Amino acid sequence: MFDDFRAYYHENVLATYAEFRYQVQGDAAGESRDLRAAVAVCEALFHLREHLPAEHAISRSDVEAQCPDFGLVADIANVAKHRELTGKTPHGAPLISKADQLSEVLVITSYEDVEGEYRGFTKEVCACLNTGSNVNVMEVVTKVLNYWHQYLVTAGIESTPKTFVFDDGLGYRSRRACQTGPTLQMIQGVRFSQILQLRKFNLSTGKAEPIALPPDAKVHMQIWKPPGYEIELSLRHDQSGREYSRKISLTVDEGDLIKGLPEDQREAHINSLPVVRDAYREMVEEKNRNDDGVTGSGGVGL
Repeated sequence: MFDDFRAYYHENVLATYAEFRYQVQGDAAGESRDLRAAVAVCEALFHLREHLPAEHAISRSDVEAQCPDFGLVADIANVAKHRELTGKTPHGAPLISKADQLSEVLVITSYEDVEGEYRGFTKEVCACLNTGSNVNVMEVVTKVLNYWHQYLVTAGIESTPKTFVFDDGLGYRSRRACQTGPTLQMIQGVRFSQILQLRKFNLSTGKAEPIALPPDAKVHMQIWKPPGYEIELSLRHDQSGREYSRKISLTVDEGDLIKGLPEDQREAHINSLPVVRDAYREMVEEKNRNDDGVTGSGGVGL
């Protein structure tokens, strides 16, 4: 990636932008997934200038003069690294001073159709500026990416003009598009932080607008532990016809890993687990107590 500038641009800058956009459009929320992806693309966009070929070098001040949003991208990259910013920048005082001014926001928007009211969910990563205003980081990085792409086309490094776009979540969504909602995920023993914002779609403006909760409003949510996975092991003694079985409980992570493996690799991986080997050993010992010999056949079911 670092041996060639175009490789850096495609394999780092464009790749991290695509990953951020994919992540923020997904259903999973929590564990700082969206925020982590946002910081990664800000870092890639900020450092792109330092990787430019010498004949196309440009100062940070000139970039910020041509693309003011680059200043916030730079501040996000630096505050994520240093936790706090105190010095001057080419745009003056930092736009954000502390890393905790970056946050993940779960947006709940109310819509209406002939059947009545329904709600949809979107996600954003927001930067709360020192001025008190909130900025959608996806909007900022998209503007900066468009600036850099045009710069590279003008320099002859990229040959195809392109404009990058994103869904800001403010437009209309049908009831069908809102049938599924996000899944909030958290780690036991680790603080859970999630900002909720309510919006209502305004037919007159064609945009979703923030609304405030009434003072006496109450918000309810349900939290449950994800279901685990069970493996059923079986062992059959061919001579006697007796069968022995065990049910093994796996953790969520172990089960997800197995589900993600190709089918031809699953059984081998399952048989490699210590808990499975122990269960097979127990079944063999039980069989030996009841039957002569150890010849048999086994199977795995998930």
